[in-house]
Amino acid sequence: MSAQNGAAPLAHPPHLRPLADDDPPSVGPYSLAGRLAEDAAGVVYGAADAQGSLVAVRVAGERLA
Repeated sequence: MSAQNGAAPLAHPPHLRPLADDDPPSVGPYSLAGRLAEDAAGVVYGAADAQGSLVAVRVAGERLA
């Protein structure tokens, strides 16, 4: 994940796993960097907003959608 506005990139959590081939590159305004967790409710991604702040984004699984 690259930082925006010339800011230094923030460190990724060590447990961030690579995105799967079928994962989207972004969700809304957030660029996905990798997977943090997956369970029956869906997938939690590590992501960054346009300012480079790190966030967690949960995408509900098909079962809940």
